[in-house]
Amino acid sequence: MDKKKSVLTNFIIALVLFLLPLRHVNQGLDISDTGYSLTNFKWFGALEFPWHYSIAGANMVGKLLMGLPFGNTWIGINLYCSILISLFSLVVYFFLIKKIPVWCAALGLIIAQMLCWCPQVILYNYLTYIFLGLGTVIIITALDKGNDGNKKAEGILFVSAGFMLGAETLVRMANLSHMALILLVWFNGLLKKQSVREIIRKTGICLAGYVIGLGFAVVLMHIGTPSGLSGFINMLGWLGNVTQTADSYSPVAMLLSPFADYLDALRWMLPFVLVSLLAVLFRKILERVLKHELTGNISRIYVVLYVLFQLLILRILYGRGMFGLDYNEYFSFIRPAGWLVGAGLVAGLAVLVIKDDRISDSDRLLALAAVIAILIVPLGSNNRSYPAYNNLFIAGPVIIYLIHRLPPRRAEYRAVTIILLTLITIQSVGFGSTFVFRDSSASEKRDTKIENSDILTAMKTGRTRAREINELVDLTRKNGYSSRSGIFYGDIAGLSYALDIPSEMHGVWVSLESYNWKQWNDEMGRIVYESMNGNYPVIFIAKDYMKYPNDELKRESLKDFMEDSGYVTVLENDLLTVYDVK
Repeated sequence: MDKKKSVLTNFIIALVLFLLPLRHVNQGLDISDTGYSLTNFKWFGALEFPWHYSIAGANMVGKLLMGLPFGNTWIGINLYCSILISLFSLVVYFFLIKKIPVWCAALGLIIAQMLCWCPQVILYNYLTYIFLGLGTVIIITALDKGNDGNKKAEGILFVSAGFMLGAETLVRMANLSHMALILLVWFNGLLKKQSVREIIRKTGICLAGYVIGLGFAVVLMHIGTPSGLSGFINMLGWLGNVTQTADSYSPVAMLLSPFADYLDALRWMLPFVLVSLLAVLFRKILERVLKHELTGNISRIYVVLYVLFQLLILRILYGRGMFGLDYNEYFSFIRPAGWLVGAGLVAGLAVLVIKDDRISDSDRLLALAAVIAILIVPLGSNNRSYPAYNNLFIAGPVIIYLIHRLPPRRAEYRAVTIILLTLITIQSVGFGSTFVFRDSSASEKRDTKIENSDILTAMKTGRTRAREINELVDLTRKNGYSSRSGIFYGDIAGLSYALDIPSEMHGVWVSLESYNWKQWNDEMGRIVYESMNGNYPVIFIAKDYMKYPNDELKRESLKDFMEDSGYVTVLENDLLTVYDVK
């Protein structure tokens, strides 16, 4: 009976974990980041901007998914990318329940899925998380096999993990940092008191797989991209320039800015900790006065009063701005999630060094895996701690397990842990069930469909955006813009995909600082030359294009071209202005 109950429980949890990432497949039309990824997939091979080479593997997978039935629709590609996240979550779940309680694995993964603020089609992020997570699962499984004496299985798994981590550099160059997973091999050797020779042997097997994976990535880059290895080499130089000119992409900023967020979140948790310590001290004083431990009704009254006092503190901190209840905003979860991750780092590092019979070698390996995931995922991003919150698939369940396992089994500590875990659960579920990236508003529901567009069929957005995009769809059909090319200036790169209009430039998001003046000037020179033969692109300029203060030269260049060529306004709304020649 217990076995049947366990199977049913796992089936229900697995079904929930599979379905949750699909919750918003028909919701939201973000024409900046989300649509930009779709544009990269659709025209991969035609766009030559170095960014496309730095995430070539993600674009290749996206291009492949677009070739599947309904893959060239927004809802179709949303569905396929979401299923990747669903399947990955199931792999992690069935791996973790062998090592931690089912409820820790389930709750941690549900929180992880609901905190996925990043659009599911931004594959260079989610493939990074998937490769890192699967690499962790495979390496720990290999270590388990080796500890049990199965050297053959251990070797095959080490090579597989190494290959995966080497090949994933094609997804994003920053994934070179995933080599840090070799620390799991070294730490296991330390725990098991293995010889240096044995640790070196295992490291060598992993490294062999990694080199093979890197070779595979190089070959695929060479045969699968227009400029091959020369484009890859140019991309490396471009990445170097970006990190020098953009402060948020500097290695120091990427390492330190997440910790500023964690420390800010932990600062808000201090009142709970202090009250817990004072409550423990008060109990001890009370027991000394009474000359016996608190039991029965006295103990229950004490615990109830303590919990009520902690809830009062929670209410006060909410009023002072610790979090919000508008789940269309990041603010609703950012500090509770920061507490979870910050506490997880502290607990994870503590598990690595403290001696306690309750902590097994398996627990220590999981703690190290969680710490590695939290520390390395923000590398390559200028989004501070947000990538860590978006990738709690391994770390989330492990953190909850450590928080459950480590503290003393006193009512005071248990109560405050339950309160804070309940808080992050409620906030993450509220956020995840409501928020859609750059198409979320408390004042406007996403209940309006786009008309007359095969690509956008079945997608829902707010009334205002639906009206604006419907106008663009009608204009594109009426004037035959899909048979021409366009220039998209401002945060509207996704219109290229949504309207099925290829970019005249080799990049789509040309207003970004990373698309430098030399690249722009070279492209505009070609466009001016081709316009002499009557080849004029349609020009789309976002209303918020002035937000890029360093792009004055680009704006003046585009303005001069439009004036010299006789461009006129053919449509204007709150989103953008469309220009075409008379």
